[in-house]
Amino acid sequence: MRFSLQTPKFGVDRILEGDAAKATGGYPGATFIIGFRTGFGGVREGPLVAKSVLRASHGYFPDVPEMRSSFFVLGPNLPVHGDLGVINMKQIAPSVAELLGVELPAGNASVFKAADTSRKRTQVGAAGEGDAPVSAPGIPRVDPDGTVQIPAFAMPPSSYMSEQAKKAFVAKVHEDHQLKSAYDRLPKSTNDPCPGLQLIDEQHRDFIRHARAMYPVDIREKEIAGVRTDVVMPERDIPARNRQRVLISLHGGGYSCYTAGGLAGQVDAIPIAGEGQFKVIAIDYRSSPRYHYPAATEDVVSVYRELLKTYRPENVGIYGSSTGATLTAASLARFQKEHLPRPGAIGLLGDGAAKDDHVDGDGWYLGHALTAEVIPGPGKTYDLLYPEAYMKGVDPHDPLVAPEHSLSVLGQFPPTILIAGTRDVGLSEVLYTERRLTEAGVQTSLHVWDGMWHGFTAYADLPESKEVFAVVTHFFDQHLGSRPR
Repeated sequence: MRFSLQTPKFGVDRILEGDAAKATGGYPGATFIIGFRTGFGGVREGPLVAKSVLRASHGYFPDVPEMRSSFFVLGPNLPVHGDLGVINMKQIAPSVAELLGVELPAGNASVFKAADTSRKRTQVGAAGEGDAPVSAPGIPRVDPDGTVQIPAFAMPPSSYMSEQAKKAFVAKVHEDHQLKSAYDRLPKSTNDPCPGLQLIDEQHRDFIRHARAMYPVDIREKEIAGVRTDVVMPERDIPARNRQRVLISLHGGGYSCYTAGGLAGQVDAIPIAGEGQFKVIAIDYRSSPRYHYPAATEDVVSVYRELLKTYRPENVGIYGSSTGATLTAASLARFQKEHLPRPGAIGLLGDGAAKDDHVDGDGWYLGHALTAEVIPGPGKTYDLLYPEAYMKGVDPHDPLVAPEHSLSVLGQFPPTILIAGTRDVGLSEVLYTERRLTEAGVQTSLHVWDGMWHGFTAYADLPESKEVFAVVTHFFDQHLGSRPR
């Protein structure tokens, strides 16, 4: 199947497996579903326009706009010139039944909004009295609570993305679906606390291979204050200006067992060590299912306290990606409680100063849609859909967990660089954190890459990733060594 997907003559657009196949709703028992590119078919000879003997054809997914048909309904108490937007055919029967007062066997299809004749429609931008005119076909509609109903539309890759990033994005989407499908096929055993770990480890090893090809580094395992770490250093001598400096790297992964063991930490540490010629210590902090909050924060505190015996605090920088970003922020709050001096600068990549499993805002919804993931329903935030075992029972408003809720805590943060992409599910958290830090009087540097997704810097050879590494290391070079204000 992978060969057919990569071979244009076969006309294959997508291959869905596992949950992605079931989510289409068409073939619940299918092992996989193949969708063809629009316009793909047999060779046609003769006149351009001819009588068709083919009335319809299978082979296309329902989200292909050319597969849509039209639906019209007329009757008493129905809106005139109403627009239902894009609907599912399964909605027709229950909607008509409700209008007629007929009971149907229970099903799982929703009813058209236009079928609810008991309410007045209040569209944004409406004029006049009574029922407001609905929006024209293809124009998003706004509900009274502000929820925007967006008809299906095609979103091209950003014109600001590099060609390498565009190709990597397509490959990433397919690889993610294949990885999810492979995980779903694994035999589940209660004796295995981390099923499928080898799949994730191999993905990390692939990232590491690409990163080390670009940034030659030495990596050695070292226990610091009882915590396992990887010390990553450039192969050539560290320049004089950085010999009294050190960076702490905190990896992402949702505090899960799939990022323990050091590989995830190396993915984030190698490019920064190589690009900036810094000594980077990647902390393999404790995570679930064996450990719970605040184990990871305690590990960061222990390593930081030990490093302060060798390095001045203003010469220490801390950065993290995704979960590593929220852990970085939480660690800064913990330093304050432990009366430890603040570091010289920090970096938050792909997330902010929030509780790690609380992800919300526009970025949460758009990030899913624009990276071909299942779109969460209104109000279905990360902590409701995928609550982290590590964070069970933790107060999401505790400043030690989510410093964004306390301006007094944020006000003691050092200069902070924040990184995200416009298709990043953590974009809103990054933007909100920057806004709060600015309100607290902290010096910030915000950088957002158009078209890029959550964790895109794992693809170290992309031009956009190289730009991130250059920006982040330059930021640390500028701010490390500065005296606390």
